[in-house]
Amino acid sequence: MKQRLLITTALIGIFGLFIYLSCCDDCPTCPGDIEPPPLGNYRCYIWDTYNHVIMSIDTPADTIVDTLHTDLMGYNFFVTPGGDKLLVLDYPTHSTQIYSTADLSHIGSLDMYGDFYFDGGDNYCLFNSLVDDKIYFIDPVTFAPYDSIPRETWFGCLDTVDNVFFGCKSEADSNGNSVEPNVIFQIDCDTRELVDSFVVTAIDTQSPILIYRMAYNRNTNELFFHGREQYTGYSYFYRYKIATESVERILSTRRPFGDVAISVDGNEMYMSDPGQDLFGISGSPYFMIFDADSAELLATVPSYLYPELTYVRPVWALINQTPDGQRLYVTAEMEGSAVVIDLQKRMIVNVLGFHEYESCNIIAIGPAI
Repeated sequence: MKQRLLITTALIGIFGLFIYLSCCDDCPTCPGDIEPPPLGNYRCYIWDTYNHVIMSIDTPADTIVDTLHTDLMGYNFFVTPGGDKLLVLDYPTHSTQIYSTADLSHIGSLDMYGDFYFDGGDNYCLFNSLVDDKIYFIDPVTFAPYDSIPRETWFGCLDTVDNVFFGCKSEADSNGNSVEPNVIFQIDCDTRELVDSFVVTAIDTQSPILIYRMAYNRNTNELFFHGREQYTGYSYFYRYKIATESVERILSTRRPFGDVAISVDGNEMYMSDPGQDLFGISGSPYFMIFDADSAELLATVPSYLYPELTYVRPVWALINQTPDGQRLYVTAEMEGSAVVIDLQKRMIVNVLGFHEYESCNIIAIGPAI
């Protein structure tokens, strides 16, 4: 019996080996080699306001998938967490126009005008209304509001791990009138309550700091932001330690209109300074990478396209990070719609340019569809 079992097992093994060796490469029933994942882990949306087009870009291939010609006039757009909708602000109508990301077709509109801060899922979304100066908690699927806080903000950042939102524009009195231009407020998104606010002034001059774009590092409980000191007019890149309520100048900037972002793991910080080129005058812009804990400068991204090492002169502006933390897409107005930075190489690996002259004000990144 044992001998018969061994002979049967051997015959099955030989037959299986014969089938494997004789199988063609394109046989639909054979497993073959494991295919690499397709390109296009994310979808990048670029709004070129000069040429009046919105482009859907497949990444990391960086090729155009769809193009929408539009006369909408706005300052921002947003991708819903599921990646199926693009919310485009329209200033003349104070509305939000909804487009399908599948083909950039128009599918609806919202009587809402402001910034959407999605938590990355179906839990909540913060909507900063620029019509009635309130921050609403809305359903991220239906966009229906269910709570609100009477605060107005120009610039804000949402941390979706600690569920905390920081905003900055002004302190409002009981009538909603602006009182202070340099107040940062903190909202607990779990309890939907305003939990703190702090006035930011320069330590040596006591000058109010007019705060622009911010980023929050949950690892150190610190805020980083661009700002301009009201008394002197000087611009700096700052770090604000929330626990000690202390502000620190990291470096001087030419203008306070750059951007800042924290890496996905919270270990690095990215800072752009558009320089004076933002206004068509001389002054080289730059892009820097810092250690998010010590604020030590780790690298300055050179203005050369890798690996060709051809010179490019982007006007560094808004920073958009892919969720895997591998790439940055940064708006640029000199030589393309966007500059693509590989964070491992710390180099520019692509310049997305699709027209003779381009003015890219906005980029949004969402999941591939």
